[in-house]
Amino acid sequence: MTRSVKVSGRRRWAPRLGTIAAGAVGILLFPAPDLGVLAWVAFVPLLLLLRAADSRREAMLRGWLGGFGFIAATLYWLLPTVIYFFPLAVAAVALLWLPWGLLVWIVLRPDSPLGWRRSVLALAAVPSGWVLIETVRSWKPFGGPWSLLGTSQWDHPTELGLASIGGTWLLSFAIMLVNTCIVLMITARIQVKASAALLGAIAIVTGPIWTVKGVRGQYAKTRLVMFGEYIPFRGELGWLTGLTKAAGTNLVPGSGLTTFEADGVDLGPLICFESAFPDMARTEADHGAQILVYQSEDTTFQGSWEPA
Repeated sequence: MTRSVKVSGRRRWAPRLGTIAAGAVGILLFPAPDLGVLAWVAFVPLLLLLRAADSRREAMLRGWLGGFGFIAATLYWLLPTVIYFFPLAVAAVALLWLPWGLLVWIVLRPDSPLGWRRSVLALAAVPSGWVLIETVRSWKPFGGPWSLLGTSQWDHPTELGLASIGGTWLLSFAIMLVNTCIVLMITARIQVKASAALLGAIAIVTGPIWTVKGVRGQYAKTRLVMFGEYIPFRGELGWLTGLTKAAGTNLVPGSGLTTFEADGVDLGPLICFESAFPDMARTEADHGAQILVYQSEDTTFQGSWEPA
């Protein structure tokens, strides 16, 4: 009898540990390794593990463990700051996934075939529940809006078309919706599978379709960083790339400054290094810019005082 209890315990903990791993896969979606394209399928294992829970209590536990894995993996960079309190803080935030685990189990559980009614309910409830979690944990007491699913598409401009309609929340909803559609394609009745596949495809292509002619303007950096983005007299000084981290190829500067209009406000974009040049800010103002917008990446300064 004792031996059978141990085996049962091992069988129960295997999927629980798998749920942690299934949540931790979120680390792949953000820089680095920046595999945001995987977001559309990455949470299928998590949903299947929640669906396979044998009770409400187990589903809630797995939901919490999945949230723990997701937060611990994607916010690993907080570890040096929080140190010993990191597991406790992560466990507390992960409680937000506890009711979501139960919700997923209720609408996807395998005790009866997934027909139209529960499939439609799942398509609405599962992504909505995830977005609700993101909304709640974006409040200041919960730390802030880090690792939102929608932000995983930052490097995929065509998918960001959805964000222009409903913010990162809509993009997060679409990502979890597609994951849910895939689960239905695996587990639902045959008549539901085709509809789930079609809906998932629509969710993926809506962003790119909305983006077609949706870009209001573009600006390319006009003043490049010497050696960082180009090497002057490359023919004579190109050998520096073998000894330093100097630019491997010379980037091409943009043709000039421009302004963008957004909701009745004229924005003047300047990129990183360009913020150091007063004449560029004045020129943007002369062009009608009411607000200057700076985008910066300062790792070049190696943590020195220079950015300040």
